[in-house]
Amino acid sequence: EVLQRLGRHKSVDTLAEALAGCQLSVAVSARRRHADWPILSPGELRERVSSVEGEVALVFGPESSGLSNEELYQCRLQTIIASNPRCPSLNLSHAVQIYAWELAGHFDHQPTDRVERPTQEQLDHLLGEVDKLLEALDFAPAGLEDPRLAAVLQRADLKLADWSLLEGV
Repeated sequence: EVLQRLGRHKSVDTLAEALAGCQLSVAVSARRRHADWPILSPGELRERVSSVEGEVALVFGPESSGLSNEELYQCRLQTIIASNPRCPSLNLSHAVQIYAWELAGHFDHQPTDRVERPTQEQLDHLLGEVDKLLEALDFAPAGLEDPRLAAVLQRADLKLADWSLLEGV
């Protein structure tokens, strides 16, 4: 199944376009950032992916520099491969291989309690609505410009029903 999915690729100009329609986007980065969101090991990521109903994106940065903060903030979760602190990052091809091997186990065991989650566009729309509300209240807008508010939504790990409820408020 993984090889079949790899055949369905498309070329886009931005990370936001690449993540369009994904229910889960995961940054693969050895650097811990200041954002307070869940950081998963490859094994924990496999368990998390097994409960996702829709598309999942792993976002790897360039081998020379890794992901920028802006790219990292566009993802819902972060995953890190434990390594020696003297050499915290791996060769990109090695990291891809570790995640491919780890996630291949996901296809061996498919739980029946899969949960549908909002797409990145749906979460961005909710964040935009929060921005509008904050502006209407004369509160300093903090949503899309401030990654901390987005990180709160990421940590909330909303189900689609939760998102629908918040959208209706």
